[in-house]
Amino acid sequence: DQLPSLNTVIDVYIDPHGDRWFSTSEGAVRLRDEEWTPVTPDPPLPHRTVHQIIRDRDGALWFATMGGAARHDPRLVVFEAGDHLPGSADNLFGTATGDLWIAHNGPAGVSRLRGDTLTTWTQEDGLPGHVHKVETDRAGRIWLLTDYGAVRHEGDRLALLGTDGYPSKKGGRSEGSWRA
Repeated sequence: DQLPSLNTVIDVYIDPHGDRWFSTSEGAVRLRDEEWTPVTPDPPLPHRTVHQIIRDRDGALWFATMGGAARHDPRLVVFEAGDHLPGSADNLFGTATGDLWIAHNGPAGVSRLRGDTLTTWTQEDGLPGHVHKVETDRAGRIWLLTDYGAVRHEGDRLALLGTDGYPSKKGGRSEGSWRA
């Protein structure tokens, strides 16, 4: 079998049951037992370009799209760009504690969904640039990988590290940590 005629495959998520969920420029599709099924929730995803699909610790599927993020389990809950998020959702990361981190573009930033509370940090808050990826370390600290180095989130603080692992000197001045 083949992937349906779609433009660009952006990412793939393999769930615990072995299903493959493909993020593409023309939507999301699932491959189960050699059968392709387009993901067509009602209401629809916020945008047809899907950057990433993940499953959170509660088993819900999340879709990062050009138009925002959406949670599907079993109904669709949408966080639209402009209404809930400052921009398109580029990257998703679920933590062991249940938080969902959403890296977004336009403006560059990151949002954390904790329960029903969405908290957003952008460049206006001191974030150094576009967040390409969100990860966690063994201690459970969140790391934001940006255009200008790594930012570590701990409690209510963000600490900017340069690409060499030391505090950044972006713009000729030393950058350290700041309150989020």
